Amino acid sequence: MNKPSDSELLDAVERAGWLLEQRAYRILDAANCHPRASWAFEDLDDRSKSRELDVFGFRQLLRDDKRRLTVAAKFLVECKQSKTPFAAIGQHLPPWQAGAAIKRHGLSIREFPFSRGEGSYSMVPSWRALRLVDIDRRFGDDGFRASQVTKLEQRSKTWEADNAGIFNGLVLPLAKAVTHAHRDIREQRVSTAGISRDPHSWIHYDITFPVVVTSAPLLVVDATSEEPTVSECKWFSARRELDSLNLKGLFEIDFVSIDGFDEYVSSRLSYVSAIADQVRANPSLYTAEAWESPDYDSLAP
Repeated sequence: MNKPSDSELLDAVERAGWLLEQRAYRILDAANCHPRASWAFEDLDDRSKSRELDVFGFRQLLRDDKRRLTVAAKFLVECKQSKTPFAAIGQHLPPWQAGAAIKRHGLSIREFPFSRGEGSYSMVPSWRALRLVDIDRRFGDDGFRASQVTKLEQRSKTWEADNAGIFNGLVLPLAKAVTHAHRDIREQRVSTAGISRDPHSWIHYDITFPVVVTSAPLLVVDATSEEPTVSECKWFSARRELDSLNLKGLFEIDFVSIDGFDEYVSSRLSYVSAIADQVRANPSLYTAEAWESPDYDSLAP
């Protein structure tokens, strides 16, 4: 019987990306994120079909049984083996876009009321209302977001940018995985009269990281100014708005080099730990039991 040598077998499964998945799994396991390989979930567009994510990781950073309050980190990982680079093209977003209502994190409370004066109120995304956006800045978020992600292919000595397969093969499946990962979180409504909460329900802050982990180099084209600049990085964030029957809203997905994935996981866990510390210091604010609407102007960046 003809069969490959050990090295030929390893080369074949590495080219297919399966060793990349195992490496991502080991990194999450070392970080106590209880990884699960081949995490299955229901396809939002066809509920008779099952989709699969390469690796799912979960770690709880805070559990307050008295207040029924949790803070946890979730990693939704899709692996992409590639010998050619990925490039991100985007800009540094203006401050007013910080803390937008991103469909990334699973939050029981998504909006808080802010007074505009004279009995007028506006609902503000909780990420901004609770000043969690300040933690973003503390952990190095400079506001850059890619609006396009492309693979670079060298053809006849010329490099070509081709984003075929990026949206349908990576962005859309991860957006569906994010939605599925938050399916059991019951949204709690907060009004000017306070929170209407089922006494048996829990308030969850599931800080979720949908990630494309790749063996490819990652390049960034920063087009904020008239003259674009190019740099290489360990990870970047891409932002896409989706508007379909079952997927609506603004989604963010991280692209991470496998050589930087352990650093990325450590950084993200420190980030969620900082959120947990902030919640732990004033839990009634995060359950909205002590919410008092300040002026809208107090949210200015």
